[in-house]
Amino acid sequence: MDNPVTFSDITLLNTLATCANMTTDEVFKDFKIMANKKILKNHKYEIYYSESEKSWRTYLPDETKPNKRRPVKRKSKENLEKEIIRFYIEKQKAENRQNVTLEELYAEWLLYKRDYTSVKAKTIQEYVSEWNRFLKIQNLLK
Repeated sequence: MDNPVTFSDITLLNTLATCANMTTDEVFKDFKIMANKKILKNHKYEIYYSESEKSWRTYLPDETKPNKRRPVKRKSKENLEKEIIRFYIEKQKAENRQNVTLEELYAEWLLYKRDYTSVKAKTIQEYVSEWNRFLKIQNLLK
């Protein structure tokens, strides 16, 4: 899976939407559709219809099972695809939170504070100053 969307990516999408005469909702909808198609394209197991069970089937990775996969079935192909997408998104979220460093989290938080709250530039400068003074040189960041 690719890297998660950051606040700076969202700001960039907002700018592109403005320049292209599109609403932000349209851009995010298109972005989500493209991301979902990519997830389905990268799904390594076949999606097939079982006549005997009258349902759509595939497998999802599962490290707890002997074959390292678990069967999944749904009545409609659309619902099966939604389940596949949900599974991989949840898996990616869990992996992202496991591997995040304090330095990366701080950078995201700083962008969030700057772009989505009403803090003044001086406050941001103080945050950066304190970060550099107290935390930047510590080994716990990595």
